[in-house]
Amino acid sequence: MASAVGGCVLPATLVEVLVETELPGTGPIDLRVWVREGDRTFGATMPPRATQTFSMVTRRSRLGDASSFVLIPREGSARDSIVTARVEAEAEGVVLRREVRFRFTPNTHGFVRLVLRGSCALPDTRCRTIEPCTRQAVCEENGQTCGDNGVCVTPQVIPTTSRGRPANPIPFDATMSDASGPDVAEDSGVAPADACVPNCMGRRCGEPNGCGGICESGPCAGGEACNLGRCECAPGFTSCGGMCRPDADIECTSGMTRSMSCGTCGTRMDRCGADCRWANGMCSGGGSCMPGETQREACGRCGNRTRSCGMDCNWGAWGGCSGEGVCTAGMTESMGCGNCGTQTRMCQADCRWGTFSACGGAGPCTPGQTSSQACGNCGTQSRSCSASCQWGAFGTCNGQGACAPGATRTGCDMCGVERCSTSCTWGACTPRAGAQCLHQSGTNFRSCTACRSGIQFCLPTSCVWSTACCTSGSCPRCL
Repeated sequence: MASAVGGCVLPATLVEVLVETELPGTGPIDLRVWVREGDRTFGATMPPRATQTFSMVTRRSRLGDASSFVLIPREGSARDSIVTARVEAEAEGVVLRREVRFRFTPNTHGFVRLVLRGSCALPDTRCRTIEPCTRQAVCEENGQTCGDNGVCVTPQVIPTTSRGRPANPIPFDATMSDASGPDVAEDSGVAPADACVPNCMGRRCGEPNGCGGICESGPCAGGEACNLGRCECAPGFTSCGGMCRPDADIECTSGMTRSMSCGTCGTRMDRCGADCRWANGMCSGGGSCMPGETQREACGRCGNRTRSCGMDCNWGAWGGCSGEGVCTAGMTESMGCGNCGTQTRMCQADCRWGTFSACGGAGPCTPGQTSSQACGNCGTQSRSCSASCQWGAFGTCNGQGACAPGATRTGCDMCGVERCSTSCTWGACTPRAGAQCLHQSGTNFRSCTACRSGIQFCLPTSCVWSTACCTSGSCPRCL
C-alpha cells in the first residue's frame, strides 16, 4: 500500500513472487505457500503450524505462464525485514518445492521469479536422513534449495524491479490462515484488461518483453544460455559460486560437508568450497600405524622380536625374542688350563664365542704331584705341588747309608782301609795307598817260585810282600 510522507505519495513496500511449474498432466495444480518473517531457515521438513501460510488453487500453468502472489511486511515490522517463503506445487502425486529468502526494500515493488523444475523431483541416492530421497531433498539436507535449473542453489535472492504479472496483494500479517484454512483464491488465469503481460518467449536475452522492460539485461556470460528471457546455465554447465561451471568441474554442492577416512584410522571433515570442489580438511584422531604393518627390533643376545599393527591402527604387544646367540657381544669368559693357568675368549658381534687364547700363567707342577731328590749318604727327600701349582720345600732326608760314597776308614787291617761304595755302604778291606797287601795279622801270604812250595808273607810294617821265599811250616826260614 502507498503511504504519504510530507505531502508526497511513496510507493508501497512489497515483493511479488511469480511461480512457474513443470508439473505433469493437465489437471489443476495445488499450490501451497509457507511464509516466515525473520532470518531463520526451514529444516528438512516444516510442520505447517510452525509458520503462517496460505494456499491457493491455480490452473495448470505452462512454463512461461506464471502464477503469482504478493508479500508485504507485517504491521509494525521493519520495512526492510527478511522474509523466507517456501513454495510447494503438487499435481498427480508429484510435488515440487522451492525456497527463497530475501529482504524487503522500503518503498519498492520488487519481483522474485521462481521456476519449479520437474527434475527437482527425480530420485536421488545422496540423502542422509530424508526418505524418499529426491534431488530437492538432497538440496534441503545441505541448507540449499532446488533452483531454476534443477540444481542445488542458495535460497537467498535479491528481488528485481522488473515488472511481472500483477496479483492481488496478500498481506503478511497475523490474520493469515494455515495450509488447511478456508482462505482460497481461485485464479481464473485471465489478466485484468489494463495489465501488461510480459512475454519473453521466443525472444533473445536483452530484448523488450512487451511491457516496457527487457527480458534480461546484457548478453549471457560464458557457459550460460538464454531461456525464457533469462540467462541460465547452458546444458553441461551448473551454477556454482555465482557463475556457470562445466559439469565435469562440479564435485559437490557449495557448503556441503563429508566425513572421510584418512591416515592411520583417522577422520577428516571435507567442505565443498565456493567452486563446488571438495577442500580436504585436517586429518585427526588417527592411531600410530597402518593395519597389517609390522615392526621389528633387536632384543636379548643378538635376537629380534616383532609386533603387528591391529585394525584399530595401534601396535599390538611385542612377540617373544627369537634367534638369540649364546653370549652377549663384548663379554669375556675364562677357563683353567695347564698347571693352574688360564685362557680367555671374547663374545663376538654376532653373539657367538671366539676361540680361546693361549694358556698363560701356568705353574711348574700339577697340584698333588710329588718329586724326590738324592740327599745325604744315598738318602732321598721329597716335595709336593701345591694347589697353586707351585713346588713346596723338600722334606727330611730319609734312607741314608753308613757312609758317603768314596769315603775311607782304617782299622780293618794294619795295612788296609775300607772304602764307602756308591750305595753308601762300607766295602771290603783293601790295601791302603802305597800298600801292596793286607797284613791280616801275619796270615796273608802268596805263592812264590823260589822253591817248590815257597810262599811270601805281607810284611807288617811296610805292607809289602816279603822278598824271601819260604816253605810253609819252616818260614821264615828260607829255602
